[in-house]
Amino acid sequence: MQAAQVSAPTYEAEVNACVLLREDTLSVDAAGNAVLYHREARKILRPQGRPEARVVVAYNKGSKVEYLHVWTVEPDGHVYAVKSKDIVDVAEDATATDAIFDDAHLQEATAIEADTGSVIAFEYEQALEPYLTTQLFDLQEDNLPALRQSVRLELPPGAAYKIAWKHLAPVAAVQDGENRWEWEIPAQPAMLWEPLAPARQTLHAEMLLSYSASGETTQSGDWRNIGQWYEHLSKGRTADTPEIAAQVAQLTAGKPDFMDKLLAITGYMQDHIRYVAIEMGVGGWQPHAASAVYAGQFGDCKDKATLLIAMLRDAGIQAHYVVVDLHRGYITPEFPSQFADHMITAIDLPPGLHDPRLQSVVTDKNGRKLLIFDPTNPESPAGQLENELQGSYGLLIDGANTQVLHLPVAASEQNTIARTGHFQLTADGALSGTLRMTYAGPDAARIRNLFHSGYEQGERRAVEQALQEEPAGFTLVHFSAEHAADRNADFVLQEELSAASYVRQAGTLWLVRPHVAKSDVMPTDTTKPRQYPVEFDGMDLRTEDYTIDLPPGLTVVDVPEPVHMDSGFAVYISKTVVTASQIHYTSRMQVRQLAVPADQYGKFVELMRQIGSNENSAVLLKPAN
Repeated sequence: MQAAQVSAPTYEAEVNACVLLREDTLSVDAAGNAVLYHREARKILRPQGRPEARVVVAYNKGSKVEYLHVWTVEPDGHVYAVKSKDIVDVAEDATATDAIFDDAHLQEATAIEADTGSVIAFEYEQALEPYLTTQLFDLQEDNLPALRQSVRLELPPGAAYKIAWKHLAPVAAVQDGENRWEWEIPAQPAMLWEPLAPARQTLHAEMLLSYSASGETTQSGDWRNIGQWYEHLSKGRTADTPEIAAQVAQLTAGKPDFMDKLLAITGYMQDHIRYVAIEMGVGGWQPHAASAVYAGQFGDCKDKATLLIAMLRDAGIQAHYVVVDLHRGYITPEFPSQFADHMITAIDLPPGLHDPRLQSVVTDKNGRKLLIFDPTNPESPAGQLENELQGSYGLLIDGANTQVLHLPVAASEQNTIARTGHFQLTADGALSGTLRMTYAGPDAARIRNLFHSGYEQGERRAVEQALQEEPAGFTLVHFSAEHAADRNADFVLQEELSAASYVRQAGTLWLVRPHVAKSDVMPTDTTKPRQYPVEFDGMDLRTEDYTIDLPPGLTVVDVPEPVHMDSGFAVYISKTVVTASQIHYTSRMQVRQLAVPADQYGKFVELMRQIGSNENSAVLLKPAN
């Protein structure tokens, strides 16, 4: 309880609690069995920090929690212990991981009498999965700074270990006994929220320990070891069956062309093999056999990749596993780790093949062209890759050719949103017309996926709510979609809108805003220095073309100035032209980088200010009477 006596520094207003002490001891015996001992003390700094009184330990079939003890130490020194009967064991919400079943469980306890100034102390012992020889230590938490942390490692004689660090300078080990080492981690700041920052887990400071009682590290330590481990887990899983071969023959009959075969097989995978995850123990890492996936017509990401590899091989096309993470930047070449959340495929392309539909192509270190394809995503056709994976890294599993790949990024011209609208303004200031939004490339896949997930109704409600917040008071008259079921076509949303009082008046002047659609301005925060990059969903090109027909008898008084701003990472151009009968507004926003470094945040803020000012600018008209 000595940690409870430590005084916490003064933190930012967003910080409601802090970690006074966190100690982890990883102990491995001669048989390779590993046990983790964890001790922690958190201090509640403000009433909003009370949720930190909840202690959760995740485990599964292979990582049993031997004990969990939780206490509250009040500022006056009183200590309250949570009784064992108040520690609950619950199944983890499978829906949170898109699984219908897995063996993930939680042991939960809530410290009693926890209030401002209280210290929540807890400790637990947990046996680790016997099939893993790595342990990942997350050294940084959202909104929770850590004053003191340490990691200890105890190995049997002759054992070996390796360490990798992410977002933290390497810390030297101090050997405090035979086969015992300790790392004292520098104090870590809280991960505070910033608009448009990368996913939090990609920014955390992490330490990865890989170990082996036999003296040779496995799984981690380097990417080749991880590849060998995955190859061992998946050995024989892509074996063919007569039923799979017959299905492939049917799909490719009369299709000698490579692209026709590819689209037929990948389309079958997307349309017929449902995403269902059943993961128990090593099943969270090991795929089911292709025969089982085909027979059941379902599987998770690694299962679908397994069946796809088998089916493509029947068609004479070679494909391979690629380990990725849906949080861009979580996998890095410098941090060899098997802890990732997704599996996709790399497909060998014939030499000399050039097809404009193949946009997600990389060249490996041997000069081989590979098409990166996600069989789990039902909306992206072969040749495209979802925005979340673009620009990240993945581990290609291919024997001696196992390597880290830099995943491709679609050019902004291949990922577009085009908004066009034609509206009529009446003499009483009312506006009505049609807004048409055409999505192409990964943006089309994104919106189509949302649409098929119940987004049709949700989008209509979102549109209606956004329109109600508009000063003009738009009403959604009709809402429709085109090509919702065709992943190879552009996706189109069409809205019929009306506003009874679109015109604002200033004396005898009419103020008419040429920018009719919703804003493209992204949120900014200039109240404090920027810490993290701004991350875009993807590089894309957004164009707008709106025409407003004017009633007769109006004279033009003033027109907004054109805008042309090149920030390096993005270009924004806008222009308004007014005639006696029409207002014509055009804009073009092209994102040319996936991220804006924190030291260029000022340019990003200025770009958003310019866009916002332009979108809200008005044409000044004067009625003849």
